[in-house]
Amino acid sequence: MVDSGPLHHREFTMEFEGIFGSGGAAAIWPPLVRAVEMRNGVCIMRLQGNVGREAARDAQKTIDEADRVGLFHYPLLLDFAGTSGSDFATVAHLVNAVRRRKDAHARVGILHAPAELRTQLEISKVEGLLGMYEDEGEAVRALSEPKSAG
Repeated sequence: MVDSGPLHHREFTMEFEGIFGSGGAAAIWPPLVRAVEMRNGVCIMRLQGNVGREAARDAQKTIDEADRVGLFHYPLLLDFAGTSGSDFATVAHLVNAVRRRKDAHARVGILHAPAELRTQLEISKVEGLLGMYEDEGEAVRALSEPKSAG
């Protein structure tokens, strides 16, 4: 039985693929999302284009739907390969992604972070909240491991 917690993995996978498609970006996602997939219990969201303030305005629909299917109970890996134009609105969305997953002890990682985004995270003093990766396999392994207490 599932109450307010995450969907069981099989139920989640069926729900996830039904709504978001299998490895593609369904109509629910704003244009900045190129593809979404699950791998070893980690949600991988592949982004494209400008991920700054202009793109952030379309994000609320995605956030609402992700919440509905229990996506905030799973680790998230955001792939920034092929993106441009990050700004401090991007940083704010990343901090909110971490905050939404806090109760579930699910982490957020960034794959292929552009230099501009790395600088913005450092200036904001929040780079320690996120795992930074250049290798997808390493990122999925790290994010799928149980988070240690403390």
